[in-house]
Amino acid sequence: MPKWIAWRELTLSIDAKDGDAVLSDMKSFEITKSNAMACTACSDIEPQQMRYRLLACNSDACDSAWVIACPWRIKTLACLKNDEVSIYEFGEHASGVSSPKKKKLTGAQKEFCRELTNNHLRPMRIRHAMARKFEIALEELPALTTVQNSVNHYSRTYRVNNDRVDDLRDWIHARAFTGEEQTTQAFTFGWDLDRDGKPIVGNGSDKRPFVIGLTTKALIQRLMVPPESFILHVDGTYKMNFREYPVLVVGMSDRSRGFHLVALFIVSQETQDVIQPALMALRRLHFWITSRELVVKYTMADADQAQFNALSAVFGGAGQLQTLMCFFHVMEKGVSIEAAKREGSSGCLSQFGCTGACEEKEIGKLPRTEKTDQTFI
Repeated sequence: MPKWIAWRELTLSIDAKDGDAVLSDMKSFEITKSNAMACTACSDIEPQQMRYRLLACNSDACDSAWVIACPWRIKTLACLKNDEVSIYEFGEHASGVSSPKKKKLTGAQKEFCRELTNNHLRPMRIRHAMARKFEIALEELPALTTVQNSVNHYSRTYRVNNDRVDDLRDWIHARAFTGEEQTTQAFTFGWDLDRDGKPIVGNGSDKRPFVIGLTTKALIQRLMVPPESFILHVDGTYKMNFREYPVLVVGMSDRSRGFHLVALFIVSQETQDVIQPALMALRRLHFWITSRELVVKYTMADADQAQFNALSAVFGGAGQLQTLMCFFHVMEKGVSIEAAKREGSSGCLSQFGCTGACEEKEIGKLPRTEKTDQTFI
């Protein structure tokens, strides 16, 4: 049988905020155990949960006074329904000398952090907002690392904002394309499939890249128009997810210059070996849904060789593919390369009718180029 511990009652069924105030007056401690269990702290007959926590002393003064750990302990029982807490104490501190306490977030501050985390604010901004909310100087608040730990723990645990491959694989497979989805129901798809027809989820390395697409049947059916009536757009964006993987946006523009989303791909690299399987998966998915081959006559992409090669390999088989490119993207990349080679004998912008003295602010005044292997618009 476990050893019986003679706990001393400090407070019984007080408000959680008052309980935080009681704990804040004690010497420095750390939480060694925190479990949810059936509530025994209140008289409510309905079954409910409570939070059972054990706190141990981590004061530097006690640590230096004894060879073994300080025997002082605290037990808290917090009812999750009534928001009441009972606090019990056991043992004495090894040293009566007080030591500087580490600043910790209070319950109200943690709740404020969770609220702002739900709105996708960064820990630095949350800490500054906390200073304004509670009218406390930044120097008096817990360190930024404390706020970061609280925000990251909440994001990983409750908002599934993590990069655990197993959990992500389960989420993707649960939403994999089966053909039985509703017209507007979102699903995942990919090029490499396992024996069950589920997308193979890589770990983001060069050997096992991460390539997963998201779309609906209604979005795919937008491509069921004559190939000469639309332009297929491919564009890479960044910082739209926790790992900051590039998000490949695939869409189409019609003759009225309206843009219509077709699919989103989360990829780990922007290379031809990654972009090409994504486009191949899109073409195959279009056939599965519409029973028609996807024919593309015009495409528009960034000034990126990987995207150009992938589009040519997937949609250039009929020999009628024409690749368009935004003129600003061409000049932007040319200016960046020219700046790096400013001291060279010849500049890359001379290909586009621009001398080495051109600056980025003059891009809008540059003349259009002659047509080469790609068309600029």
